[in-house]
Amino acid sequence: MRTSCLLCAVVLTAASRLLAQDYEIRFERAYVEGQEYEITASGTDSNEMTWAAQGKESQTTVSSFAARLEGIVRVLEIDKLNQVKRLRLLVSAFWVSRNGSTNEVEVLPRWTHVMAESREGQKRFLVGDQPVSAETAEVLGAFISLSTTQTTDDDVFGSKGRKKVGDSWPVNCTNIVAGLSELGAVVVPDRCGGQAKVERLTVVDGVECLEISVRMDVDRVVTSSLRGLAAKDASVSASVSCSGEFPLDMSLNRLGEEETMRATAWAKVEPTADAPYDTVSMTTVLTARMRYRPIQPKHDW
Repeated sequence: MRTSCLLCAVVLTAASRLLAQDYEIRFERAYVEGQEYEITASGTDSNEMTWAAQGKESQTTVSSFAARLEGIVRVLEIDKLNQVKRLRLLVSAFWVSRNGSTNEVEVLPRWTHVMAESREGQKRFLVGDQPVSAETAEVLGAFISLSTTQTTDDDVFGSKGRKKVGDSWPVNCTNIVAGLSELGAVVVPDRCGGQAKVERLTVVDGVECLEISVRMDVDRVVTSSLRGLAAKDASVSASVSCSGEFPLDMSLNRLGEEETMRATAWAKVEPTADAPYDTVSMTTVLTARMRYRPIQPKHDW
């Protein structure tokens, strides 16, 4: 009995010390040009678009994909905020199935080199000197993280104070508005909100990490582009849930992240002879899961 009580006391003491420990919160870590890491990613995207003319439903299209990507990434360029602006991906495996099919199609063969870069708020993906197809860019864009604004994750989700496991804090709506405005979108601060939270202390590949979750909602974002369509009076509402594993060692970058986004949108569009519709509504659900493993740079690619 005394032994059991002693063991309980030791466990409770260790747990209380863990909960009492506070940690620096930093999402963005210092990248170094030339550093490399392995990426393993998987995700899904489903999209339903309903086209209408003069307020009457005319046509509904449904599309989806499931994808998986494995490869090695080399950082080629970072900006003054230590965000990645350009990188090279060496593909190990890149497969996609579409519209509910269980048959995977190889998108890019093994050993393909893909150049990814951020220019004027847009991600571009090149093989050789040629852009990849729009469908391939859509999938790569879900997995490859590049800076498209001067607003960082720390600006939006970060905390200036140290936090303990279980602590939460609000996202910065002012900086969300600033980041969206850089992309040509408009939203007012009282139409966004959310919080970040330190979920737990965990170990990934032998590295101690904080698992931090973020939930964010934005409502009635006004934009001139809707999933590649030129649009008028486009309005988008979205709910985003994500989490990441961030090493306690601040010299190491995040080792994993997951994201789920649900969005609805409505917009006016210009009718054409082939598509005589004047409005479109859309519902999108996107999921992505990425794992990263730092490796020593290779000099043969």
